[in-house]
Amino acid sequence: MLTFRQLGRYGRFANGLFQIAGTIGVATKKGYSYAFPKWVNWNHFDQFGSTEDIEVQKYFVNELPYADDLERFPEMFIHWGYHGFDIPDNHSLVGHFQAPRYFAHCMDIIRHYFRMKDEPEQNEFIAIHLRGKDYYEGADNYHPQC
Repeated sequence: MLTFRQLGRYGRFANGLFQIAGTIGVATKKGYSYAFPKWVNWNHFDQFGSTEDIEVQKYFVNELPYADDLERFPEMFIHWGYHGFDIPDNHSLVGHFQAPRYFAHCMDIIRHYFRMKDEPEQNEFIAIHLRGKDYYEGADNYHPQC
């Protein structure tokens, strides 16, 4: 089984989407099962002291496969970019998985889990994400203002 036991603690919402998609993608390509911890945006709470509701999973129609004994899996760090599928079974992945090649082969599964409640009908519109100064102040300025 593959997991991403740091889900919600290794970046916020969009990073979580890539981490879930990447974990599912690698697992399905290799014939492994997959499961996740409860999806909570702990990073938003811990880093920014958010008072918003940080339970992410409740906004989705289909729950992710869940497991609560994930500490037993050793972590395997995957660097930025695409590095193939040479990943052993029974590990917890760590990384961002922002390369669609990790999950392009199983988009039907990804869409199943990423269907949101009250999702609007598909249309001709797009959304653009602009990083607006988060992480801007301080010495650990790794996301500078664009």
